[in-house]
Amino acid sequence: MSNNDELTLNLLILGQTGVGKSSLINALVGEYIEIFFNKDGIFPHQHEIDGKKVVIYDSWGLEVGKDEKWEKIINNALKEKGVDKDIKDWFHSVTYCIQAGGLKIQDFDIKMIKQFADEKYNIIIALTKSDQIGKAKREEFIEIIKKEVKKATKKDIMVITVSADPEQLDNMTEKPKPFGLEEYKAAILISWREIFINRIPLHIIEKLKKDIENAKYNAPREGKDKELSNKIQKHFSNILNTNIQKYVRESIEKYYNINVDILAASKNINLSNRKLDLNFYSELYGSGTIEFWTDFFSDLEYFEFVDRIKLILLVPLAIPMGILEFGIIKPLEFLMHIMEKGNKIETFINDVIREYFEKIGTEEFEDEIRKIIINNLNEIDKKIIKLN
Repeated sequence: MSNNDELTLNLLILGQTGVGKSSLINALVGEYIEIFFNKDGIFPHQHEIDGKKVVIYDSWGLEVGKDEKWEKIINNALKEKGVDKDIKDWFHSVTYCIQAGGLKIQDFDIKMIKQFADEKYNIIIALTKSDQIGKAKREEFIEIIKKEVKKATKKDIMVITVSADPEQLDNMTEKPKPFGLEEYKAAILISWREIFINRIPLHIIEKLKKDIENAKYNAPREGKDKELSNKIQKHFSNILNTNIQKYVRESIEKYYNINVDILAASKNINLSNRKLDLNFYSELYGSGTIEFWTDFFSDLEYFEFVDRIKLILLVPLAIPMGILEFGIIKPLEFLMHIMEKGNKIETFINDVIREYFEKIGTEEFEDEIRKIIINNLNEIDKKIIKLN
């Protein structure tokens, strides 16, 4: 991941005591890590994976029988990494370790996993010490895990079989090699993309709610009833139209500032160390589609690859503004009725704000934002791969 300190990938790795979590972390970073915890909780420590800086969040092993304590610890951690916080502060990948030899996923495990699923996190189950059981039993256990987790969370999960430090048995002439680490690294990137897609709509909605609330202080308050109601509607509509584009673009820029060196590894690009000139965005705005600008700049030989990627991220995003028209703004007659009934401008403004809050808080609105995010990620991925 990016070596920019503000855009480091945050990996959370949890599991019960004795499941092989520490061995997995040591194998992941390629060295033995000795960490001393002075109290219960989840703690960050910086390392490198394949030469890229990451922050690994670790803890003492979770313990059955201390459910309430660990629920509280995890809830506090999730609150600190809430959807209202900046993307760089989130957990970007969440792994829950279960030991293969146990052949059972416990209620305690399900409870811990569900806490993250409820917060729109995409969890990886690392089936640790997978060398302890044969392939047939592993596959059977994986199906049990997937079934039990989906029953509790209504979500499909990834299960990765991994053996970070396999034991050498008496009948072996040499120590077996670890396996599953490369698949696990790939799962981390997939998980991060899914977390981004699932949480960003909620992140944007939280920001829009704050914008709408703040916008009431400079909402129009002068004019005839009919004229004023139109002005107030337009005032809040402009806030949403402008800021949805702004927040989607900013979020995608942060995502690719973390990921672009993975997508274009053969070019050895470190885009995140460059500063994006967001003022240039206004010059491009309205001049064409992502496809037009990408094709245009890909033909200019004197542009560095990184500069072309920057321009892809700066061009107008494919955001259908119809998203704001599916009932957020009530018919004028209804709004007039609110004004006549309350006969106070402030009451009217607060009622309009409440209507906006209700509409942008619906699953329909969240799903529309998610579609926009996915479509734009897919389009930009295609262009980056093409340029690479």
